[in-house]
Order: sequence, then C-alpha cells, then structure tokens
Amino acid sequence: MKRIRLELDFLEIERGRRKWNLYFIIATEHPDDPSQTVISICPQETIRTTRKDENRIDFEPEGSGGDLNGFFVLEREMPEDNSIRARMWVVQSRRNTRAVGEILQEIGSSTEASEVTDTVLNALGAANPWILVGKSILKMGNIIGGFLSKSKDAKKGFISLDESFTDEEINIGELDRTNRLTGFGKVGWTWVIE
Repeated sequence: MKRIRLELDFLEIERGRRKWNLYFIIATEHPDDPSQTVISICPQETIRTTRKDENRIDFEPEGSGGDLNGFFVLEREMPEDNSIRARMWVVQSRRNTRAVGEILQEIGSSTEASEVTDTVLNALGAANPWILVGKSILKMGNIIGGFLSKSKDAKKGFISLDESFTDEEINIGELDRTNRLTGFGKVGWTWVIE
C-alpha cells in the first residue's frame, strides 16, 4: 500500500512586517477510523519571525534522515479512495511561550475529546500529541474558532488541504500545491506519495 506524507514548504504573510509567533492547528481523519477526526498543534515550539524575515517563512526539514524537503506535518497510508481530508488553521500566539499540551487540553475540554493512543501517533508518523474528536468537528469549524475566541491567541487564516488524487498524480509521487489562507497570506505544501 502506498504512503502519503504532508510537508509545508512556505508561508507568506500578507500583512505589515512585524514579529510573528505562529503555530498551526491541524485536523485530519483518523487513519484507522475515518468516522473520527484527530487534531494536533504543530510545531511544538511556536514559529518566531522578526521584521527582517520579510513575512516569508521557508520551512527547513527536521529529522527523518533527510527524506524531508519541508516541515513535516503527517504521514499515513493512502486511503482506499485516494482522498485525504486535512484542515489547517494558522494562529498567532499572544503568549511568549505556550505549552502545546495546554492548547490541546483547552480544545479537548471544548469538544469532549480524548487523548489519542500511540497507535494513532505511529499511523500518522508524528511525534506531536494528537487528540481524538468527533468527525463533525471538520464540518463545525466554529468549535476551533470558538476556542480561539476564548483564548488570547488570534486565528490568522484557514486553509483546506483536502485532496482527491488521480492515478496519474499518484504515479508522479510529489505534488506541490499553493493556495491562499483566508485573510492572511498564502501557504505552499507538498504531498509526497511513496
């Protein structure tokens, strides 16, 4: 069975230059139970920029022995229908440092979520913590929006990374995508199919 990996390549911020302290909330289908959704925060430390970074972040690969070209988000087996559903929110942290666990706990208390087991972590190929939530959270983006409105962090943009791959795209093996974030800028990402 083929595997699919999601990597972020860049983030361009179309706002006045300033210091940014960003993180991402990622929601995707549970790899073993598509009726469930898992959510994570990445990276574990916020992405910090300065005015001299010109509001563009080019992600450098970390870990995984040189297989990566960008910022690793997730890896899993290709679903049988060759479609994957993933959503990403870009968030400006207004705290100097903030624990990922604290953010997930706040989201979890808002959604009656549960901790995800090591099986899911292995299936997604990620070391960051994930929480399990109902499938409806992807349809009800207001839950995450509601969490962010209660927190001191600011939702800066949203993008759907949903994809239905054709046989030709699967054979290409590496698909670069770029799209606009709602109200904030644009993001580039790559689906790697092996």
